[in-house]
Amino acid sequence: MSDFAPSSPHRSRCPQCGSRVKRVLRTENDKRRWDADDFRRYRCRSDHCNWQGLLMVDPERRAPAGGGRGGSVIARAGRFALGLLLAAGLAWAGMVALQAMLDP
Repeated sequence: MSDFAPSSPHRSRCPQCGSRVKRVLRTENDKRRWDADDFRRYRCRSDHCNWQGLLMVDPERRAPAGGGRGGSVIARAGRFALGLLLAAGLAWAGMVALQAMLDP
């Protein structure tokens, strides 16, 4: 089973047998790729073919930058850093409150 197929003019066809394909959820490894926004995971609909892999998204069908659900890598990293900062601030505030309750 091949994990990657080159872009073809007929994106909705299996690169091995030519049958129609069905879009399936990407794996975590698919999402970690540096070019993850350029590919989608598909599975062949044929009972005799077991192909599943990544096919390129047509540039005109791709969501505009920043308009997608996941956003860019930089935006995701920024949200993650903001979450860490918020968690550290809450932990610090909890420790200060606990210290204030323990000191007579």
